Amino acid sequence: PGVRGLQEPEIFTELAARIKKLRAESNCSYKPLVYKFGPDLSADKLEAVLKIAVDNGADGVTLTNTTTDQKIRDSLIPEKYSNEIGGISGALLNFRALDNTHRAYQYVGESLFIIRAGGVRGTAKDLWEALTYGGAIAAESYASFVRPTTSTPNFTIRPLREFAAAMR
Repeated sequence: PGVRGLQEPEIFTELAARIKKLRAESNCSYKPLVYKFGPDLSADKLEAVLKIAVDNGADGVTLTNTTTDQKIRDSLIPEKYSNEIGGISGALLNFRALDNTHRAYQYVGESLFIIRAGGVRGTAKDLWEALTYGGAIAAESYASFVRPTTSTPNFTIRPLREFAAAMR
């Protein structure tokens, strides 16, 4: 079904059950089991796969790395990027990612840890929202640090200083 197809509840049910069985039979049951889901799942499907993950012994989930939503791709400027294939992350994904992680936290509470991937724009505000409103225990901010226009030591240090100040 392709990687994204594995997120479909009917398919993920079978996959998670097999992994649970293999994990129980192996010496790896002490290692955390984390599933990764994209931001394009409907609210009902997200809730379904989270329940399946909990029921099959997952320890955590990573949410919202990249989207393949054509509406988001069509909003890219310059338009030359709108015909590219593959996932989109970064600023365009921010609000959807925050909404998905918040919904996930409301549904699973403390029964799964949540790692937020995608849509964190490299600001203290985004990181703070991911860890508080979004319910994540960790947040990944990669793309905002590797673009030629944003990859400077100051761009990295400034948000970290802002975040440290907010934590005080």
